[in-house]
Amino acid sequence: MKHQRKQSEGKLRYLIVSKDGMGDFSSIQKAIDTVPEQSEPITIFIKPGV
Repeated sequence: MKHQRKQSEGKLRYLIVSKDGMGDFSSIQKAIDTVPEQSEPITIFIKPGV
């Protein structure tokens, strides 16, 4: 995992899944596994080809 992106404190967080290494994760499951159960909403963007 490269890092978790945060737009600003208290705002929506998002993660990027990409096979080419340009995202935070290379698999959807790895991205899901990092989200805590009691977290704020997190959007997972999935790039084409995953």
